Amino acid sequence: MRIPVRAIATVAALLAILTAGIYTNEAEKEVRILCSLFKPGITLDEVERILATANLLHVQAARSNGHHHLEVTSWYNLKLTSCTVLIEDGFVKSSSYRPAPWSR
Repeated sequence: MRIPVRAIATVAALLAILTAGIYTNEAEKEVRILCSLFKPGITLDEVERILATANLLHVQAARSNGHHHLEVTSWYNLKLTSCTVLIEDGFVKSSSYRPAPWSR
């Protein structure tokens, strides 16, 4: 029994699309759920501990005027969702989640 190359290529393409969709969804959930954990008053150490549990995230840190800004995104969903965390004096002052454009 011969399986046509086209059928194998179609199945492989569908599996690749399904895998990409799963990773995109999981990355969005990870950004959203972790962002909800960054409540005002928690320490920078606690934020770093929480972020260390992430698998699919990219964290970019910036410092200006004594404030830390953390931008949490994921390449797995093309950085369409993000969480911005503002830290002052070693404690979270605020966090904000930016959802993907199609989910607003």
